[in-house]
Amino acid sequence: MWTGQWIWSEETALGGPTAAQPYGSLHPDRLDRRVLFRRGFELARPPERASMRITADSRYRLYVNGIEIGAGPVRHGPRQLSFDVHEIDGALRVGTNVVAVLARFYGHPVPWWEPSPPSLTLGGGSLVAEVRLDDRVIGTDDTWRCVRAQAWQPGRPAGMLLSQLPETFDARLLDPQWATVEFDDSGWSFARVLAEHSVVGPQGSTRPPTEPWGVLTPRAIPELTGETHEAAVVDQRPAAAFDRGTTSESEHRIAAVSDPRNAPESGRRIAAAPDRRTMPDLDPHIAAVSGRHTAAASDRRTAPASDRHTAPASDRHTAPASDRHTAPEDIDPRAVLTAALGGNSGARTLLIADFAMIVSGRLDLRFDAPGGSTIDGALVEVPTVAALDSAPVFRYVTRGWADTYRSDDSVGGRYLVLAFDPGVHPVTLRLREHLRPRTPVAPFVCSDARLDNIYRVGLRTVDLTAHDAYIDCPTREQRAWTGDGVVHQSVDLIANRDWRLARWNPVLAAQPRVDGLLPMVVAGDFATTQVPTIPDWSLHWIRSVHNLFRYTGDKELVGSLLPTVEGVLRFFEPYCGPDDLIAEVPGWVLIDWSPVQVRGASAALNALVARALRDFADMARWLGDSGRVRWAVGLHARLRRGFEAFWDPARGAYRDNIVAGRLGTGVSEHVAAAAVCADLVPARRKPLVLRLLLDRPAMFTASPLADHGGDAVGPSEGQPVSARAEPDWDTEHLVVGAQPFFRYVVHDALAMLGAADRIAELCLDWNSLLADAPTALRECWEGGSYCHGWSATPTRDLIRYTLGITPAEPGYAVVRIAPRPGILTAASGAAPTPHGDVTVAIDGDHVSIDSPVPVELVDRAGVIVGHPAGRIRVAF
Repeated sequence: MWTGQWIWSEETALGGPTAAQPYGSLHPDRLDRRVLFRRGFELARPPERASMRITADSRYRLYVNGIEIGAGPVRHGPRQLSFDVHEIDGALRVGTNVVAVLARFYGHPVPWWEPSPPSLTLGGGSLVAEVRLDDRVIGTDDTWRCVRAQAWQPGRPAGMLLSQLPETFDARLLDPQWATVEFDDSGWSFARVLAEHSVVGPQGSTRPPTEPWGVLTPRAIPELTGETHEAAVVDQRPAAAFDRGTTSESEHRIAAVSDPRNAPESGRRIAAAPDRRTMPDLDPHIAAVSGRHTAAASDRRTAPASDRHTAPASDRHTAPASDRHTAPEDIDPRAVLTAALGGNSGARTLLIADFAMIVSGRLDLRFDAPGGSTIDGALVEVPTVAALDSAPVFRYVTRGWADTYRSDDSVGGRYLVLAFDPGVHPVTLRLREHLRPRTPVAPFVCSDARLDNIYRVGLRTVDLTAHDAYIDCPTREQRAWTGDGVVHQSVDLIANRDWRLARWNPVLAAQPRVDGLLPMVVAGDFATTQVPTIPDWSLHWIRSVHNLFRYTGDKELVGSLLPTVEGVLRFFEPYCGPDDLIAEVPGWVLIDWSPVQVRGASAALNALVARALRDFADMARWLGDSGRVRWAVGLHARLRRGFEAFWDPARGAYRDNIVAGRLGTGVSEHVAAAAVCADLVPARRKPLVLRLLLDRPAMFTASPLADHGGDAVGPSEGQPVSARAEPDWDTEHLVVGAQPFFRYVVHDALAMLGAADRIAELCLDWNSLLADAPTALRECWEGGSYCHGWSATPTRDLIRYTLGITPAEPGYAVVRIAPRPGILTAASGAAPTPHGDVTVAIDGDHVSIDSPVPVELVDRAGVIVGHPAGRIRVAF
């Protein structure tokens, strides 16, 4: 039960019932508002234990005595809400204490939040919290003080893809002492208690559970944390100095800065930005001089909200609005930065600083400046106009003292771009990362340093894309795509002892539409039913549930998700026609960022459905549900029969699709690999399929994202992502190759075909991704984002297939070790299990194993020999 009551300021974002929306609605002029809350209390002695339980619609940031304690809640569905518990005893003191909360209601759907159904009182901004001091509880009620935070200007999404809200903060309108004991809040109003009131049903309850969220659930994942990184200034000059020049002059400048001999000693070289495509040459051997990080900042308590550089109390009055160089409010910061990068920003200074790697978290920037100066900025992948297309921007107006800007939302990128008024002097340029913590195991190390690096960069890429969900990229959307997370999760399951996010992400994504399919994005703007889904992404989600079955062995968890898995598969059944093929499935059948042909009956989609049916049958059999097993096996048998129609004996390959009864011409490794994983390939054909998958010279890729990168024209001017070129290539000799994401299916297929020893060599393909982005893995072979978690397959596979560590039984009751070093003469590493780490070391013809559970050792001929738990060294 809750002692705290739902509270907000006098005016929520609710617009009341209207003729068009009689059940409740949001007022369009009250969106993206922030409210400050405070509650003081006395302590005669230190409590033995002090904690705070808290949540908000949409976000909160908690302070105790001016010290930032934490933020939340984690992303959730429209009818779900979780709470956080923070230990606050270390921030308390004898005497007067104050709890302060900065609460924010987005209103606008953003990549990590979607609105809840508004009632007549809730769903338009609310906070509930309670401080527990031994046996004393101080809950939110009408004794809390509050005031609307006028320092922030409400933001609006720039577009469908860029729905992150810009942050415009006028520091003159917020006393930096507002969260401390010393601040006088007597001029603030008392909070308004919100009582549940919907068009029908119970009314009057002021405490959870209430509509629209019901019972609030405890946070399922660890608190986000990370290191603090500092950027080095690599270029600073009046923006007018970036003369656009002629095309030939621009090309000359780009060539000049690309020469390593011209790189400044103090940081990275930055090219002029005459157009959307211009970008600096990225040095793969970037040195620490261009960015550094401090010791790990695992302590969640940061510096006091007041900042240490406070002015005397007599000077803490806000400056008049007319003070200094404030940019006109109708000039968007994005437009200012675009002009600055293009060489047209008047007297303002353009500064570019390099963090030396992709980073993700909250900016922490400190300035010395006259009051009223304007600073516009963005953290971008590369310092180009095109990169601004997908980067949230901010504006900070200085107060003239204690000027520290800390971004409210998480941002990501490598280069900090600032445009500011004369008299502004940056003091520190930092970012504190906010990522899910990783408890590491012994890393993969081998006789090829290139693979060691690919493994490490893959880990870093997943770290950067593991927030309160597995997201696509930290530098752009930050959306939790339903299918992407299968790769992130697979990496966490083999390289992170903390499996909480690996367990939680499939649960979070289990929010099906009424037809059974999952939305293509969960707990974000694209989760709306107005956006068509990607049918195949639900099938990759099923594989993530199957991973839970194999790795955790948690029957309760898997059993709770099985109905959603079944609902996804039942969706496809009506599309299976008399020819036993699934065809004409609506929505965006994506498969991969490669020109796999999907019109009509898609071979890749049929194979992914068949794989998911096998996964479902495995889990249902394990749980003893014979009825579900029979249904899944029966539908799989139909698809196996129908799939024969895709085989072209003259080509010796499966074709991509069938349209109006005619076999298509395209051939892809996606279809071949998915068919193997789905057990659709007869034994007699497997050598032909294996030959196709290993014929790498015949593979080619062509992504619609090739021109979407910050090093190209950007997402707003790039070609449509759903465009799917008809074959204009030699389909009798060329094969459409998989992008980094779908390679996890390709590698699975090769292992099933007995070619796991080739996977280490194939992982060297990822070297091409590191050529122009050495600190995180890019989205596609041709470009795209500079950090995409779905590209981290080698980090999984060097453990899973090269060292050969997999569960032989659910939950690692027995571990299977099937080393397949391929081109390597030595390799070692570890994988976590619920019982402890399993380590494997390959040295020539010997393998050493240390396992907390019994071992099934599979030799090169496929012979399985059992060993008890413990240390093993055998010839191999």
